[in-house]
Amino acid sequence: MLVIKDLATAFFNMGTFNITLTGGEPLLRDDIFEIIEEFRNKGLRVKLYSNASLLDRDKCIRLKELGISQFSTTIFSLNPQINDCITCKNDSLNFILPNIALLEELCVPVQIKMPILKMNYESYEELKTFCGAHNYSFFPSPNISPKTDGDSSPLKFELAEREFAKMIRKIDAEHTKNVTGDQNAFRKEDIICHSLNNSVFINSIGDVFPCISWPVKLGNIFEKSIAEIWNTSDVLQYLRSLKKSHMKFCGKCEYSTHCTVCPGDSMMDGDMLGCSHLQKKCAKAIMGLI
Repeated sequence: MLVIKDLATAFFNMGTFNITLTGGEPLLRDDIFEIIEEFRNKGLRVKLYSNASLLDRDKCIRLKELGISQFSTTIFSLNPQINDCITCKNDSLNFILPNIALLEELCVPVQIKMPILKMNYESYEELKTFCGAHNYSFFPSPNISPKTDGDSSPLKFELAEREFAKMIRKIDAEHTKNVTGDQNAFRKEDIICHSLNNSVFINSIGDVFPCISWPVKLGNIFEKSIAEIWNTSDVLQYLRSLKKSHMKFCGKCEYSTHCTVCPGDSMMDGDMLGCSHLQKKCAKAIMGLI
């Protein structure tokens, strides 16, 4: 717990606003509420990623008392057979829905993430409507990436190109319908990644990375303080200096005006400064070219 106390103090002194606790399954930790409390005592907003299966009324009340900013979980489909098939757990929805209903009753903000795969593609509208009816934040995504160790087996679950394009256009339309001005303005900026200047990912053994999907080690909090890593890491300083103009193909790419450049995704394809097949496919879908 001393490490958490030190981190909470360091993040507070660095002017941090938000902490996201994820896993694995964070509710497996006996001290998870103490961890949340340490961050909350420093005035930091805490978001919790969990499969929700270990919740009960007492734990929901404790999360309410601690004032977490959001509880985020994943539902693949409201069809029990589909959700069970993907989670490989029988009766899986009955481990999730009653528990998020408890959070809703206690006015704890809930987010539902929906990875969109071949098996649950047709569940999108029903789950979107369900989230709207319960005032849950809805975060769907058909973007399936290889694992950070290079294992490409998850790609066998991704949508066929035509279904992927339809889904990307739906999600993009929902995302931008309330945006005024140039909806692609952020894509036209030369900054390669805003997250490099406002967030990091720390894994369970203290290794620090630019984000959860960009496996470039910046340091370790057991060897250097998080403040020292944030302020002095040569790797991080280099990454922050990168602009879209440094990307090898973006300058001449016909899809660049609708592409969200992500070096982490590009790295999954073997070259941090190369072309991400995923982001290129998204751009083509938004442009109506597939």
